Amino acid sequence: MKKQLLTLSTLFITYFASAQVGVGTTSPSEALDVETSDATKTAIDINNTSTGDPKINLQLNGTTNFSIGIDNSDSDKLKIGTTAPETNTRVTIDNTGNVGVGTSTPTSTFDIQGSLSYKVNTITSATT
Repeated sequence: MKKQLLTLSTLFITYFASAQVGVGTTSPSEALDVETSDATKTAIDINNTSTGDPKINLQLNGTTNFSIGIDNSDSDKLKIGTTAPETNTRVTIDNTGNVGVGTSTPTSTFDIQGSLSYKVNTITSATT
């Protein structure tokens, strides 16, 4: 209990002293700084225990420009969208490893829906 209270006190003081939160550090270098020296504890879990979509929103000035997460209503596909994973989807990865660009239903390993542009300067070797 003392360790938990000390940890909470450290987080509280660190947050208000610098407007930065450190987990596993008393001197965070970013708004949220998570550090550990334990190689088996280097994950950050975002777990929705209900029916919503676990996601991360990337915002500029309070507006979500991109969102990455799991679309719970579409076979738990990993999606990147412009406002939410399930709306305006730009990239999708399904549970078989198929990747879709411009489609949320990829039917092959790399499925592009829409126009495609490419420029090749040099190909040094190729195999089939």
